[in-house]
Amino acid sequence: DVIVGPNSTGGSMAIMGDITAAKMPTMGLVGGTPPVEPVKPFMFKSPQKTSTAVEKAFTYLKKKGLTRIGVVVDATGFGQDGLEQINKFSSGFTITTVEKFNMSDTDMTTQMSKILATKPQAVVVWTVGKAGSVAAKSLRQLNSKIPLIQSHGIADHSYLKLAGKAAEGSVMPALKILVAGSIPASDPQKKTIDSFLKKYGKLIDATSVHAIYAYDGINLMLNALKRSKAEKISVVQALETTRNFAGVTGIYNITKQDHCGLDVSSLVMVRVKNGKFILEDL
Repeated sequence: DVIVGPNSTGGSMAIMGDITAAKMPTMGLVGGTPPVEPVKPFMFKSPQKTSTAVEKAFTYLKKKGLTRIGVVVDATGFGQDGLEQINKFSSGFTITTVEKFNMSDTDMTTQMSKILATKPQAVVVWTVGKAGSVAAKSLRQLNSKIPLIQSHGIADHSYLKLAGKAAEGSVMPALKILVAGSIPASDPQKKTIDSFLKKYGKLIDATSVHAIYAYDGINLMLNALKRSKAEKISVVQALETTRNFAGVTGIYNITKQDHCGLDVSSLVMVRVKNGKFILEDL
């Protein structure tokens, strides 16, 4: 009746023709913006859009007066989407240069050297997975002080393990669950986050916060299936009228114009300190 997945931006784009032809409601577990922007009739997604994460990160950079930035992105759909969104939100910023890398690269010293030669105030890296730790290690070999901003796709326990000491000081947009103890009781997500941590906290610590996107994606679909049956509407109509749905990722308000339904309030800025994530900025 429905699909939950895929979990990559490229994967979602690859199946778009098939799910459209089959009129199959699909909940992607992907970070990128292209699967849902512009809106596709049957594709939805549970993680924040790249555009939302870039907006959060650039608001933080501007607040800190870091407006001269060097950018490093991967060659995947996620990285290229990141670059596109960075350009969109670059008003008031100077992008000193842009460097690219392949996800299979085991060293980025060359790219980081070129970035640092342009004398930026901060380095922004947009990637996911192991590549984020490679980028951090390569940068810190050359410069231990310059602010490093990573993507929301790096805000995960695996980054701390893979990057080790090189992760120290990194700042990035992240899910609130990473700093749950610092989230105020008045936050509308607080109850849902605490309940989730009680059930699955140890599993998430041992694996990845990205599993949360699947948890929310499945629950969004289950809610839509129940409403579809009860209200005699299509699953797509049920998804497009999902309001104030408190997920672990954020509060979802999905519409015909927005098949994600999350805004910047679903993210916080975190910093790595002493091998742990701490709240940097709400």
